[in-house]
Amino acid sequence: MKLIQKILHFSRRFTEQDELSKTLNDLGLKNNLMIFDVGAHKGQTSLHFCKLFPQSFIHAFEPSPYLFAEIEKNLSKKKNIRCHNFALGETNEKAFLTKPNSDLCGQVIKAQEKNSTSISVRRLDEFCQVEKIDSIDLLKIDVEGNELSVLRGVSGMFERNAIRAILLECDFNKDDKQHSYFIDIFDFLSDQNFCFHGLFDVVRYSPSYGIGFCNALFLNRSVFS
Repeated sequence: MKLIQKILHFSRRFTEQDELSKTLNDLGLKNNLMIFDVGAHKGQTSLHFCKLFPQSFIHAFEPSPYLFAEIEKNLSKKKNIRCHNFALGETNEKAFLTKPNSDLCGQVIKAQEKNSTSISVRRLDEFCQVEKIDSIDLLKIDVEGNELSVLRGVSGMFERNAIRAILLECDFNKDDKQHSYFIDIFDFLSDQNFCFHGLFDVVRYSPSYGIGFCNALFLNRSVFS
């Protein structure tokens, strides 16, 4: 029974990934894209985007030293992917990454805790300025509840309408600290003139809990009007 559930789960994930790629293609996000993979883990999403958009360039960000070693190994042959071993956030600062409870995904925190790792945090605005990146076609964020901090570090690009689409992980339970609350994300991005376009990779925990987490797609109204 467990094997069947796993097969159905992965089958559903692949179907939803196909749905996402079709949605992005229908929006004109096809070729020569500038893609940011924030919270790149082991590079799975970067590799997936590389297959979907082979003529595009991807910046992958992962602050975990252990995971970054995995990313460099997994993405070393991809000339159109550049990896960065630091976190993105609201301010340029030193912070800490908690020891993960599952799947090697820690959370960025201000104060040091037992077994936490010291990391660097940079504003995305500053990074783009230094790298002379004028715009981002797709900004993917999966940073274990720290999504709003990343978004607050992109104020300059929001003002210039320099981001076309944002895909980020969130949930619908405000008490879940491992993921960002959808309503908070929705309210923030609405103020930046983004509209909610759809949910992908939806994971449901139980009938009584509902959606555990998912990826939400937001579009810049000025770009897609």
